[in-house]
Amino acid sequence: MTLSSDRPLSCVNARLVYWLMALAILPLGLAQPPAAEASGSDTWARLTPTPREGLGVGVVNGVLYAVGGYDYYGAGYLATVEAYDRGTNIWTTKAAMPTAREGLGVGVVDGVLYAVGGYNGSSYLATVEAYDPATNTWSTKAAMPTARGWVGVGVVNGVLYAVGGRVNYSSYFATVEAYDPATDTWSTKAAIPTARRDLGVGVVNGVLYAVGGFNFGYVATVEAYDPATNTWSTKAAMPTAREGLGVGVVNGVLYAVGGYVGGAYPLSDVSATVEAYDPATNTWSTKAAMPTARYLLAVGVVNGVLYAMGGRIGTLGGLATVEAYQPAANTWSTKGALHTARYNVGVGVVNGVLYAVGGRYYSTGNLATVEAYDRATNTWSMKAPMPTARGWVGVGVVNGVLYAVGGYGSSGVLATVEAYDPATNTWSTKAPMPTARNSLGVGVVNGVLYAVGGRNGSSYFATVEAYDPATDTWSTKAAMPFALDGLGVGVVNGVLYTVGGYIGFAYVGWVRAYDPATNTWSAKAAMPTARNSLGVGVVNGVLYAVGGYSPSSHLATVEAYDPATNTWSTKAAMPTARSTLGVGVVNGVLYAVGGFGSSDVLAAVEAYAASNVLLGTPTFADDPLVATTTAVNAVHFTELRQAIETLRTWAGLGAVEWTDATIIPGVTSVKAVHLVQLRAALNAVYVAAGRTVPNYTHADVTGGVTVITAVDIAELRAAILAVW
Repeated sequence: MTLSSDRPLSCVNARLVYWLMALAILPLGLAQPPAAEASGSDTWARLTPTPREGLGVGVVNGVLYAVGGYDYYGAGYLATVEAYDRGTNIWTTKAAMPTAREGLGVGVVDGVLYAVGGYNGSSYLATVEAYDPATNTWSTKAAMPTARGWVGVGVVNGVLYAVGGRVNYSSYFATVEAYDPATDTWSTKAAIPTARRDLGVGVVNGVLYAVGGFNFGYVATVEAYDPATNTWSTKAAMPTAREGLGVGVVNGVLYAVGGYVGGAYPLSDVSATVEAYDPATNTWSTKAAMPTARYLLAVGVVNGVLYAMGGRIGTLGGLATVEAYQPAANTWSTKGALHTARYNVGVGVVNGVLYAVGGRYYSTGNLATVEAYDRATNTWSMKAPMPTARGWVGVGVVNGVLYAVGGYGSSGVLATVEAYDPATNTWSTKAPMPTARNSLGVGVVNGVLYAVGGRNGSSYFATVEAYDPATDTWSTKAAMPFALDGLGVGVVNGVLYTVGGYIGFAYVGWVRAYDPATNTWSAKAAMPTARNSLGVGVVNGVLYAVGGYSPSSHLATVEAYDPATNTWSTKAAMPTARSTLGVGVVNGVLYAVGGFGSSDVLAAVEAYAASNVLLGTPTFADDPLVATTTAVNAVHFTELRQAIETLRTWAGLGAVEWTDATIIPGVTSVKAVHLVQLRAALNAVYVAAGRTVPNYTHADVTGGVTVITAVDIAELRAAILAVW
């Protein structure tokens, strides 16, 4: 079994076919009134990139660019370029590469990114295209002499080297060709001793290292190329032979990440192994494993942090997962995306933390897993699993406790109620709901949880039942006017609103309001877009209907309902169309979590702000700082300046005239004046926001006297995140 196989020109997506059949879609909808035009003041931010494998990655001025690749269940061969701003943890789309392809190599010379070779579905390519981030434009360069895909690329002293690769299953190249951007010319160099493809390449101190790959077997061989002498030498072999790995270099050490180590289809032997090579001692050591095993991934390094992104796992291609490795701490964290892709997921928010509960995934069916999202670090962490695995579950939060209600599990449709206490990370079983059902809506009013609608097989419910956690008892309330499943629920000013849904033969945009004080229902203005399986969130008294499913497609549509005026308006569309998603609101930001997209189950998370709210959060090097061992450096100060400048722009404050405007690692001495300026600039943001300025441990900082420590940096980081 080989990995980087030539793709068929088309493939049948059995999963999508299954999904459409399961929905039993009927082409029937109800007419709805038009919505007001989008206001234009609202924005979405993508916390995860486009799912893909076989991509290339380059870093320019601290920004990481993901280029090309293959979306196995979506668009196929990609020309997509996305930029990751580590300062905000947000991905943005850039000008597309002229030639869509996977298996390309990427190198950066003088702030310009070069995409080299690859495969476009019908041909192996010699194409070279250059991207200038300063102008967001692409240009075509001299073609590589040897067309090939799955080529390794490294840059030494402004010259780009293309190493190895292939043009079919049996032709593994030893070819090495060098491109000089200054003259736009190629030249042939000494061939690599071990021909291979799907290798990793890293550069340390002017020497290029070729690591692993495939040549009628999985390769552990490491060979080093010295451009000064145009010669190769053999180095200590990598402990784990593999292909399709990613390679990154941090502080003169080369890290080999992930890859494929052999085995029969469906590719069960995908590796999470991380091994580090120190050229100074010609030795390897094993490091903390990557959380997600994968191959055909890409790796980039920004400010000493290694980012592993994309790739493939088993039969599942096109991962959106981004994981960050801190070499100093030997720890990994997952950025943005859920650990487990899922649809029919429940979401609840407790004390500013968003929890994704249960749901479904193909290979594992109903899920019991629970993940918690920390907005400050843009990471998800695993929590105690729910006792009963289930999808189509309803979730509500009362007094800091999250309740999972109903759903569909291994025994069928459920009445089960289980409560999760984040303070103790424990679950307990509560009184079952009187009416077993899935695809219900849940809302909380004045400490009482209401379970609304849903279905059991072919039976659709108008049933409303109320759960009082104080007494662990259920009571029956006035039924909805219509039986619905897949509806959305939101609560505004003590009134529960049901939005959209499916009545067994039609998707609807109906909106009904339930007043618990009078136990009565009333009709409200219909949602413009009829749909079910939508997400609903409430921000500042306005209800947002997000995504869902219409008679023909998954939706990116976002529409907002203002109960004060009983009117709807159209908002900025969600970047990724999806249904059966979860929605939660934290600090005025609405998060769309998981769901089912145009062709696959999603781990993607996207954030929406209806007004002047900062999306994303900064990531810092050497995180966490250790007060007694972490040496303060120029990188720490540069990151703090960037984050504070973002905050000042948001607060409407002017630019800061920094002392030593450019702090250069290894050159600029860190001074007390730098710390004083950072504190003053951040304090101004606190004042503008009406917040009390922070207290600092070393309050009296004096130039030439005070020694700046990790404590000072850590305090500023915490203060930035607190006001973000």
